[in-house]
Amino acid sequence: MVVNFTHSTEQISLTLDDPQTEGIILIVQIRGTAEEDAAALIKESGTEKPVVAFIARLTAPPAIVSGGKGTAQDKIKTLREAGLTVVESPAEIGTATFDVFQRRGLVQ
Repeated sequence: MVVNFTHSTEQISLTLDDPQTEGIILIVQIRGTAEEDAAALIKESGTEKPVVAFIARLTAPPAIVSGGKGTAQDKIKTLREAGLTVVESPAEIGTATFDVFQRRGLVQ
């Protein structure tokens, strides 16, 4: 499922509730509070599903990155505190997802 962060919480809720979805990969471009909203929703859900996130534009100027709502590092910290695995490069998404699935016994 592709998640557009304009409507992310509704789409993430659907994904969390979907019994056929075994894990979630979020690729986000930082702006506003979408990342914090997603992290809160995932944490509050108590999901056992692995969630891996990549945040694009980490080097963008703070005004563009956050819209005045926190730094990129703050957003990464929030996502990690919510239990998400955050990778620093899109090249790490596959390996990180496999590792998380393996730790949870979803793949061998």
